[in-house]
Amino acid sequence: MLHIALFGPPGAGKSVQSKLLVEKYQLSPIASGDILRKKVKEDPFWRDMAAPYMDKGAIMPAHLIIKIIEEKMEELYSKGKGFLFDGYPRSMEQVDALTRQLSRFGDKLTRCIALEVDHKEVEARLAIRLKVEGRKDDRYESMLHRLSLYEAYSPLILDHYRAKGLLSVVKGIGSLEEIHSAIVEAIEGVLSS
Repeated sequence: MLHIALFGPPGAGKSVQSKLLVEKYQLSPIASGDILRKKVKEDPFWRDMAAPYMDKGAIMPAHLIIKIIEEKMEELYSKGKGFLFDGYPRSMEQVDALTRQLSRFGDKLTRCIALEVDHKEVEARLAIRLKVEGRKDDRYESMLHRLSLYEAYSPLILDHYRAKGLLSVVKGIGSLEEIHSAIVEAIEGVLSS
């Protein structure tokens, strides 16, 4: 099975690229932010638990995210040809959990793709998304906080995957098609080897 973790700062285009990759490779999408937003909307427990973190652009406690990702993986495992992780893992604790979760299925992560986008571009993209979607976690203050969190946690995770030979860095600036082609090329390079 094919299992891809897609990384990048908020506004890097992970959601758009995730949808394209899910379609191309028939993967089951696991987007931690989407799962949390749905739980907050539908479940009072999660609304009380997660909303304060999400409103501030903060990262939820790792054990809660691990639990919801594990549940989603169990639900979706037999429905696709692998997983596309968007926004997970976000800590070394989650990296270890993902390794354990996949190994329970007899699998491992195939590739980690990191979309590289500079701050100015991210801010412009998030400003547009705020106008279109109105997400609370895209307010200017929350956006800056989320960017600083990404910069704090991502180097350790990306270094981990780089050391394991699982990391591909892709420029997240250009046309949708150019970025998608670069991601597909990175994945195909792994599949053909």
